[in-house]
Amino acid sequence: MKAIVLGRKRDRTLVEVLPDEACAGCKACSRSQGGKVLLVHAEKDYDEGTLVEIDMEDSKLLAASFIAYGIPLIVFFASLFLLFLLFSRTSLEAYAEVISFFGSLGVLAVTYLIIYYTDAKRSREGRFDARITKEIEVKEELCHFS
Repeated sequence: MKAIVLGRKRDRTLVEVLPDEACAGCKACSRSQGGKVLLVHAEKDYDEGTLVEIDMEDSKLLAASFIAYGIPLIVFFASLFLLFLLFSRTSLEAYAEVISFFGSLGVLAVTYLIIYYTDAKRSREGRFDARITKEIEVKEELCHFS
């Protein structure tokens, strides 16, 4: 993904993602819109305005997706099942489904709060951050009129 360097912020580089040429007319995903500002890791300091390529390893992207989507999904269904089992054996048996559903939503909210607050630690470590892979040379093409 192409990006332009905007500057430095602490130990990271601030970049603005540029839209891909192939995606210019498409509005199906966020890559076509560009303008998204990210903090990325860089091996060296880049001058402001430098065109760079950023990337994230597939394994890191998969792990981050699992933390953001997989863990909450598993926790939601596990808590739904356990709460239903618990309340179906009490005097609230008639309301077990409703109570277990709303209880699971509460557990899901707590799960997202835990992920949110532990994200600062993962962010400091740079575990799931994109990196600048290379600097792109800008070739100026001159038009000659004959």
